[in-house]
Amino acid sequence: LLVLLLTIVLTYAVMIWLIPMFKSVFLGFDLELPFLTRMLIDLSDLVILLMWPLAFGIAGLSGLLLLIATGGRATIMVLDRIPFLGATARYATMSEFCYLLAPLIESGVPIRQSLEAVGSAMNRSRVKSGTIKLARMYDGSEPLSDIASERGLLPHELVHLLSWESRGAAFAEILRSWGDMFNRMASSHSAKITAILSPLLMVGIGFLAGLLVLALFYPLVKLLNDLS
Repeated sequence: LLVLLLTIVLTYAVMIWLIPMFKSVFLGFDLELPFLTRMLIDLSDLVILLMWPLAFGIAGLSGLLLLIATGGRATIMVLDRIPFLGATARYATMSEFCYLLAPLIESGVPIRQSLEAVGSAMNRSRVKSGTIKLARMYDGSEPLSDIASERGLLPHELVHLLSWESRGAAFAEILRSWGDMFNRMASSHSAKITAILSPLLMVGIGFLAGLLVLALFYPLVKLLNDLS
């Protein structure tokens, strides 16, 4: 995210200050510019026209990216709703749910009080809010899994786990096992995101830099050849 932020800021600076300098040189020699160079100059003119709105937009985006990059668990509520990037946060919250609920079940704490304790102890997430609502709705008249499934309070993985609530101490062991699995899935997905996005970002930056060099320096090389 920080590399992406720096790329955006540097691209904005190039559009505002560097390209107009090349534009004045090209106009001074009355060069016939290739399509890529003309497109880049037109884009620079547009950025200069919208300079202040874009500056405020970049500042807001910078704040958002820094918040996501440094916010830690506070950003789970945001990331949880993003389809691909949010999978790590979802697995982490489900692992947290299992780890917190297992010792309470093992100690014989009633299920409703266990869910209330888990809901109050969890970090902010959709699982936390769903757990709190589930604890309020549960009165023992129907299975937990049915309530959670009908109301859409928890992810289907946790709904499946809650169907084992009648197993007593075995339910606690099941929760721990699934907590370990969710934890490994969160770590694995996080590594996958890094493995995919980092090379894509580097390729994108290299492609952008190559376009800038080609668009700006090709007319200059042609001009030097003509002058020689």
